[in-house]
Amino acid sequence: MGGICSRKRDQQVLEGRVRRGVSGNYSKSSSSKWLGTTFARPNADLQPGCSFPSLLELCIYRIREDISRYKSFSMLPRDLSQQIFNELVISHSLTAACLEAFRDCALQDVLLGEYPGVMDSWMDVISSQGSSLLSVDLSDSDVTDAGLGLLKDCSNLQAIALNYCNNISDHGLKHLSGLTNITSLSLKKSCSVTAEGMRAFSTLLNLENLDMERCSGIHGGLVHLKGLKKLESLNIRCCKCITDMDMKAISGLTNLKELQISNTNVTDVGVSYLRGLQKLIMLNLEGCNITTACLDSISALATIAYLNLNRCHLPDDGCDKFSGLKNLKVLSLAFNDVTDACLVHLKGLKKLESLNLDSCRIGDEGIANLAGLPLKSLELSDTIVGSSGLRHLSGITHLENLNLSFTLVTDGGLRKLSGLTSLRSLNLDARQITDAGLTALTSLTGLTRLDLFGARITDSGTNCLKYFKNLKSLEICGGGLTDAGVKNIKDLVHLTVLNLSQNTNLTDKTLELISGLTELVSLNVSNSLITNEGLHYLKPLKNLRALSLESCKGFELDVILDVAVDLTSRFLTRCYGTAGILALVNTVVHSATYPCRSLVGATVSPDLTTGHHQRGPLKDLRSSREPKYQIEFHSEESPFHPDDDQESMVMPNKNGENYLCFLPKVVKAKSEMPLTQLNVSSLIVETEKRVKLKTPDELLEALKGLCVVRQEGWWSYELCYQKKLRQFHVEDEKEKVVQEFILGVYDEEATAAFNQNLSDISTLKDPRSKDASQRYHAHQYTNGTICDLTNEPRETEVRFVCSEPRAMISSITELSTCKYALTVHSPTLCKHPLFQEERPVLHTINCNLRPKDYKEAKPDKVEADDKQIFMVPDIDSSNHDSDE
Repeated sequence: MGGICSRKRDQQVLEGRVRRGVSGNYSKSSSSKWLGTTFARPNADLQPGCSFPSLLELCIYRIREDISRYKSFSMLPRDLSQQIFNELVISHSLTAACLEAFRDCALQDVLLGEYPGVMDSWMDVISSQGSSLLSVDLSDSDVTDAGLGLLKDCSNLQAIALNYCNNISDHGLKHLSGLTNITSLSLKKSCSVTAEGMRAFSTLLNLENLDMERCSGIHGGLVHLKGLKKLESLNIRCCKCITDMDMKAISGLTNLKELQISNTNVTDVGVSYLRGLQKLIMLNLEGCNITTACLDSISALATIAYLNLNRCHLPDDGCDKFSGLKNLKVLSLAFNDVTDACLVHLKGLKKLESLNLDSCRIGDEGIANLAGLPLKSLELSDTIVGSSGLRHLSGITHLENLNLSFTLVTDGGLRKLSGLTSLRSLNLDARQITDAGLTALTSLTGLTRLDLFGARITDSGTNCLKYFKNLKSLEICGGGLTDAGVKNIKDLVHLTVLNLSQNTNLTDKTLELISGLTELVSLNVSNSLITNEGLHYLKPLKNLRALSLESCKGFELDVILDVAVDLTSRFLTRCYGTAGILALVNTVVHSATYPCRSLVGATVSPDLTTGHHQRGPLKDLRSSREPKYQIEFHSEESPFHPDDDQESMVMPNKNGENYLCFLPKVVKAKSEMPLTQLNVSSLIVETEKRVKLKTPDELLEALKGLCVVRQEGWWSYELCYQKKLRQFHVEDEKEKVVQEFILGVYDEEATAAFNQNLSDISTLKDPRSKDASQRYHAHQYTNGTICDLTNEPRETEVRFVCSEPRAMISSITELSTCKYALTVHSPTLCKHPLFQEERPVLHTINCNLRPKDYKEAKPDKVEADDKQIFMVPDIDSSNHDSDE
């Protein structure tokens, strides 16, 4: 057994072409806790073409399902215990109770970043791994200084991640001072850590990577790093407390190769202290208060290959210094004030592979200076580059990624790209691009990503898609598609991401047509005519993880839930265990961001999700509706007695005890009308009685004088009630508005005209009255900033919906060019009976303790994973493959 299981720690296991194992490479680039875990975790998905797990994996899956039966794994070979532990973490099956089985197992990796429930009580078992323990990730846990202190005897620890651990303070960091073998330490957004706590780092002489991104109290603490001569990577991004003097403190770290100081208070003076870092390869200064004068200091760093100067408001003056950076491979100048004149100084950078000029004042003449560069990636979004400039790109034959969104390029200019056969990603999100432009690109057969989001592509244009057989991501959202056009998409069998939102004429036929795209992971058909009936066509899409149905009318959540469970049940039972299915029931349907836990996400207008991130699994996006199912685990003397024919399944409770859970029988109403429609009908009858009610506008008076703001990436949106709606961007460090568009000013006359015929809503007269979750009261905002594409003022329909607990903007959608719909949650509107949402009937799943003599029914043909598996000692490893 030991011979079979023994492997190097960093070696990935490839059995039956299923890639498992723990990577020894730790992530350094992730800037947000919501983008993934700190350390790389095993990939649990099967590789394409692989149908069955290996024998070893089957054993591990069975152990996972019966984990409550095992008291200790300490007698197993270490790497087998490690794989069992990894599987429990990946499937979110690890609990405090079963953690005890791993005491003294000599585990090397305990990667529990953002895992729910991790606290000091877990640390005793973790620390029992002793000198075998090499890496620990406790990010976003409730571990305190005391718990961290238990690691003091794990003398061989090489990597520790304590990101977002608000209970770790300076005192706790003192426990790290004796762990002198640490090479990687991550403390992102550790708000309790100060400069004094960093004193403990001075003894970590083997430290190579230090990540303190978003630590707000470490000014003056970098002085304690002076003796760390092996330090190669330092990340202090978004630490507003960092100033020029902190740069002076690290000026002697001559082994530094990567320095991230974006969005700090470093100026030209601070950059001048970096001249001595002659091994520096990557420097990130995005958002710093620097000028082109600092380029004199940067030009002294001859080894620089990656330079990020985004959002530094740099002008052309001083750009001549770029010509001396002969080793530059990646240069980002996005959102600066540079023009064509700057690009003259890039002509000699013969190693430059990636150039980002997003939102710079670059035109056709400037592009001529790029003609001789070995570029593989070029970002020209939001520049004034037109069709004429594209002729200069025709010779850059190695170009793989090209972004021309929101440029002046037209259909005719796209012909100049026909020879760029190395292109893999092309973004043409611009309204002036039409079917004719797509026709000019049919030679680009290697494309894997094509973004035509705002382009005016019709059914005719989709005929060109047959040339792009390798596409994995496709976005066509210009409003011109019908079901007929989707017929040309159904043969793109490698698609994993498909966005057809804003095509308002798509029907259920579309879902039938794409039901064969079995590799789809994400599907967006928002603002279409998709209905309940169409969702059933999605059942063959077993890989689907995200489904967006925003502004599609008349959905019933029980139908969505039925489809979602069908799509994910097999995935969940492998990835989550049966507890994952219960979590899905309890949260209805939503998206998630963790590896191996991305369920099917469904959004139904108006937004059912809060948009706020919460900690732990299955909490990223909560439904605003109450759950339709509740789980009750009964004791041995259960009051529940199931019918003989009632369907059941075995599920564990939170303590790992197995229960037999009986699915409820849901009886339809005698009228054959869905429950929601019955409730709405009775509600409307009541409102037709002569009862003096406050009008929606009277209820919304509570919002007068209130402005609500929502941020979505680069843009923020502010609605001041009955005044105006604006879209703007603020530079963080200056809190200065640098871009602004008025999306509409409140128009009392237009609002009155719109609502004139809706004052007495009767059953089914207005489609919005069918379901309370889809009823809204609208205000019209007109006469906004002139739209560049239509030469008409922008306008917005502001839709107020009933939702607790506070007023907030939940979503904004562009219905057509420069015409928007903004949805606002308003608790005051819930006082009107027409906007109140009915409480769904709660169905109870009753669970009785599983009888000891219970046996699951087996199919006629016994599958491999249903057989009892015995561990046979001293097996000949040479026969392993043939046995499998």
